[in-house]
Amino acid sequence: MGGDFPFRTINGKTGEASGGTMNVREGDLVRMRVYNASNREHAMHMHGHDITIVSRNGHLIPKRARQEITTFNISSGDFVELEFRARNPGNWIFHCHVPHHTSNTMLSGYNGSPIGMTRIVHYEGSPAVPPAYFAFAG
Repeated sequence: MGGDFPFRTINGKTGEASGGTMNVREGDLVRMRVYNASNREHAMHMHGHDITIVSRNGHLIPKRARQEITTFNISSGDFVELEFRARNPGNWIFHCHVPHHTSNTMLSGYNGSPIGMTRIVHYEGSPAVPPAYFAFAG
């Protein structure tokens, strides 16, 4: 594997071990801090929302220089703070856009769902994500 660890996580947990969804209400300003403790670059992607990176490695990005994006690269050892306004009810996935980083050793979960570097943003009042989504299917 050339020193490449075969499991990727968010907050030290894979999708099935995350304990469930990140719950939001419509209109919430959602802030996330993402740190890359791995030895690889990751292309982090948010479905259903545009995100704005507000700081990188502890340095605030001036408001005039901020952009709404859906995907950003994060290098080894870097951290970013991002935010988005919860304006699109439903269940949306935030994940690494490198396919094998969401599958962890090429395994998948419920109905082929990703189990690696993933989190689900769940809007209050939207249909629940099936509990089986968070159970490793092997």
